[in-house]
Amino acid sequence: MKPISKGILAVAAAAVALGLPSCADENPWSGSQGLGGIKLTLAPSPDYVEGAPSTRAPESLFAVPDASDFSLKLEKIDGSFSKEWNSLAEFESEEGFPAGAYTLTAFYGSIEDEGFEKPHFLGSEQLTVLEDKETSVDIEAVLANTLVSVEYTDAFKNYFTSWSAEVHSEGHGYNAVPGDETRPVFVAPGSVDIAVDFTDPQNRNAKVQAASFEALARHHYHVTIDVNNGNVGGAQIVISFDDSVEEENIFIDLTDELFTTPSPTLTADGFEPDQTIDLLEGAAASAPLKFNAMARAGITSAVLTIASETFTPAFGKEIDLCKATQAQQEQLLGLGINVIGLYKNPGVFGVIDFTALPSALPAGHHTVSMIVKDKFNRVSDPMSVTFDSEAVGLSISAESSVFGTNEAVINVGFNGGDPSGDVTFKMMDNLGAYVDLPVISSVRGDNTRALPVQNWLMTVRLQDSERNPIPIKAYYKGVEKASFEIKVVYPSFSCEVDPLASKALIKLTTDDPAVQRAVLNAVKPVLTGPGASSATFSRNVNEGLLTLSGLTPSSGYTLALTLGSVRTDAGSFTTEAAAALPNGDFSATSQLEVTELQIGGIFNVDALGIKRSYKHKSSISRAVPQGWATLNDLTCWTGSSNYNTWFLVPSTYVEDGGCVIRSVGYHHDGTNPAGSGGNFNTKYYCENAPAELERSAGELFLGEYSFTGGRTDGITFTSRPSSLTFDYSYSPFGGETAQVAVALYDASGAVIASKTDNLGASGTTSHTLSLPSYPFGKKAAKIRVNFRSTAGDEIGLNIPTGSALNEGLALTNGTKGANDYKAFASGSVLTVSNVKLNY
Repeated sequence: MKPISKGILAVAAAAVALGLPSCADENPWSGSQGLGGIKLTLAPSPDYVEGAPSTRAPESLFAVPDASDFSLKLEKIDGSFSKEWNSLAEFESEEGFPAGAYTLTAFYGSIEDEGFEKPHFLGSEQLTVLEDKETSVDIEAVLANTLVSVEYTDAFKNYFTSWSAEVHSEGHGYNAVPGDETRPVFVAPGSVDIAVDFTDPQNRNAKVQAASFEALARHHYHVTIDVNNGNVGGAQIVISFDDSVEEENIFIDLTDELFTTPSPTLTADGFEPDQTIDLLEGAAASAPLKFNAMARAGITSAVLTIASETFTPAFGKEIDLCKATQAQQEQLLGLGINVIGLYKNPGVFGVIDFTALPSALPAGHHTVSMIVKDKFNRVSDPMSVTFDSEAVGLSISAESSVFGTNEAVINVGFNGGDPSGDVTFKMMDNLGAYVDLPVISSVRGDNTRALPVQNWLMTVRLQDSERNPIPIKAYYKGVEKASFEIKVVYPSFSCEVDPLASKALIKLTTDDPAVQRAVLNAVKPVLTGPGASSATFSRNVNEGLLTLSGLTPSSGYTLALTLGSVRTDAGSFTTEAAAALPNGDFSATSQLEVTELQIGGIFNVDALGIKRSYKHKSSISRAVPQGWATLNDLTCWTGSSNYNTWFLVPSTYVEDGGCVIRSVGYHHDGTNPAGSGGNFNTKYYCENAPAELERSAGELFLGEYSFTGGRTDGITFTSRPSSLTFDYSYSPFGGETAQVAVALYDASGAVIASKTDNLGASGTTSHTLSLPSYPFGKKAAKIRVNFRSTAGDEIGLNIPTGSALNEGLALTNGTKGANDYKAFASGSVLTVSNVKLNY
């Protein structure tokens, strides 16, 4: 086939044929097998309309682009052919076009690209390409967008301290125009809105909708902003238009309410204003997306704009939600836009939830904008978010290794869901033939890009092969897409060490998660440090952890892991201290002393007709453990109003090397029981108990407590024990149980390990409370240990009465030794000793 001549360029209506043959027998398309040529003459026009007369564009206003800078698009009318060229030079290089009817379009810039110095030129013609023939076509490219200039009078500039404007064409963005800007804004033709933001001499600011008009292509509109028709000190802003706009002047009253009522606002929920969100075509948003609209003066307009070159909603690219018809409301909802508070009788607040919108958008660049207006004609600043929706695509790449197995993992970058069934593989066998590789699993890996292209790990079953590397081919729906090799090598890996007191946890991570189990089962440690030779090494493949046990607390070590020829240095680490609890044997104590306690109630004696009353006294002297907190300040509060053995009762104390923790009755404002007695030589004690007692379980815990200062549970602690052991005996009241609880917290206050056990009736026995495994890398900052005599909230008490209150004293105001009296109430008693942590 003979080569076809290039397309021909003629600039500014000068139709100059470049190297065309003059004789039919020299026709370059002869024998071109259905192809023909196009001779293009392209003339960009400088003409546009300003006001009423037709003029040419001054060079200072905007430059008319050269024809060589235009792009071209050729489309067959039946839709069977479409192609674009970025320049006329590229178009010229084409060797021919299939015969048929076409539309040829020349364009410079884009109607969607608005702003200063952004002219958009456009021209198109229909033509027919004939086989073995050259078709001539002339295209005049004219200005396709419109120009808007915002101008201010001297009176306006002299009155206001600052000002700016915003130009918006329907279905497009919002173009900011600084106050000193003299250039026009290029925007799309159609409905154009202009907002003006100004600050008066009193430093009061307002932003108002100043003008709305229909703009035509190739027109230059001048909008003039004045104050009180040029008379300084007036109370109105006046907006006027040039002769090309059939609009009356617009007047805006400068009332106090215009400045003092809060302006309309928009806030973003789930995104940052002007943010661009990358997503896959048809993908859902990762978080709720909302515009929150507020206008204290009342919302009168809420305009939603969806600017896109590839998508136009059924309701159009722009809609005022306050005026949406029932059909439009259903269209919005069908598109995933849920509107609250704007459809009927809008008030001061509205919500536009467009969380589901991204999943309805095709591939392309889509900008969603909002602006709100109130009854004073003030407008909010526009707010927008852009969705860059990527078309579904597929990429295949090779993982570099297969380790210790006849399985191989292949990395598939795919943004269209699970590739199973669509993506297949073949390998070269020992005979040189490509054979199918069965896919035995397909799992999603980590994202590898900002866009939602998923990294799929597809595991295939390799046939026996002596080849290394092994040639592999990848297919998508039967079409070959890639070829690569799989090498039989050891994978690289990294590790982190979390040292405890007597062991170290090792978290191993491979580049390919599919081989991590194999690596975990095969790596070997190289450890140096105290007792390294006797340390044991264990593996937890399910959790991806290795454990070195038998280490020495508070000691330094160096660790490396080896896998064949691959060595990964984990570096140096120091084990935690095997820290002990404070005063776990309760050998360090302080004294709780209370004197001048009345023992129970008074007793009355009738001797030979003479009635007399007596009472006994005693004191409290108890050892309490240092380094631990108790509730003694609650149950034996020295601020109580009545110093009586019934009402001041130590709930925790040390005795015979153990710490006694008991449930007791007490009262801070107790009333003595009614007196009792009898005849001479009968009863020398009161038989009655008080009518009312408060109840409390005894507690021993790490922390602080005072009745007036409150309670703090836990102390600073940076080691991580494996268990708590102690000896205990327990005499319960009824079926009660005691309770022991241990918890470790990190620096944020989160629990990293905890365990609670209930203790039943028992003589002296040992108990171990084992803590669960700690989360990897979570360091301890605080420990809580708590013993409680009664686990539940219902606290039983033994309240003695009658002869059980016989103190064994004679007919006198007697005094008994410290702690030696019967007039108190107690319940369950837990005694603990030898409390220690294990590592």
